[in-house]
Amino acid sequence: MSLPLYVLAVDLGGTNFRLAWVNRQGEIAHRATYKSPPSPALFYQELHSALAQGPPVAALGLGLAGPVSQGRFLSPANLPWGVVPVEQDLTQLTGLPVVLGNDASVAALGEATFGAGKGVRDMVMITLGTGIGGGAVLGGRLFTGARGLALEVGHVSLGSADAPCGCGLKGHWEASCSGTGLARQARALGVEAATAKELFDLAATTPLVQELIAANARLLGRGLAGLVHLFDPALLVFGGSLAHQEALYLAPALAEMETQLLPAFQGQVQAAQAQLGDDAGLLGAAALAWGILPPLA
Repeated sequence: MSLPLYVLAVDLGGTNFRLAWVNRQGEIAHRATYKSPPSPALFYQELHSALAQGPPVAALGLGLAGPVSQGRFLSPANLPWGVVPVEQDLTQLTGLPVVLGNDASVAALGEATFGAGKGVRDMVMITLGTGIGGGAVLGGRLFTGARGLALEVGHVSLGSADAPCGCGLKGHWEASCSGTGLARQARALGVEAATAKELFDLAATTPLVQELIAANARLLGRGLAGLVHLFDPALLVFGGSLAHQEALYLAPALAEMETQLLPAFQGQVQAAQAQLGDDAGLLGAAALAWGILPPLA
């Protein structure tokens, strides 16, 4: 008996979760979007009901917004769920193979499989938005570390030592260089900018804002240099809202990165914008699911 032609990809965030029925070529046949429920039981119920709304699937792949380790979702910051054995629960509920990962890592796998990193064996993806996330595909395989928690790059201690991070600690990279960090610093200087977008809109006419963005672009570049030294990737892929601020933020950061690299690394790393947009997580989750199934004969 042949396998179904699709897997079910799930992208669960703090506000919404999205589903897609995806074939091996990364083509989406059917989609659905739901509000993220307040409990895992309600999530399972909605997911189980949604399975009946699309074509049959061979497996489930999930990208979850929070720490994931050994099939468990570990007390996500934006969902009041605690520690949840998602893989075990969904396997019992659906009778299907289930695999899950952190959303940033899963998005990196999506870009490596179907997007900007297709055909590249060693790639690091950085998402620059409300926070800073990361994922890596090394040797053609998703790198997750010993417990599945690798590439929490936003929480490397690199920023200003007293800058508060959303995780409760201080001095982390995302506390300074994320959209949230930039807006917080601007308000501390008396600049009325509720969001990073408003801040960048002010840059053309406000020298103080230009200086703030430039300083943090340099800090971003030093962090990127650290990632290059750690992983020696052929490609850096950038996603998230701040990745589109190329002239003011990303290009200066990459220029600073080059100055901070050891000579052997200089000029060796390519940079690219993510190509899959909001579908990176869904397609990465699909790639996870196809990866646990046997190849076609």
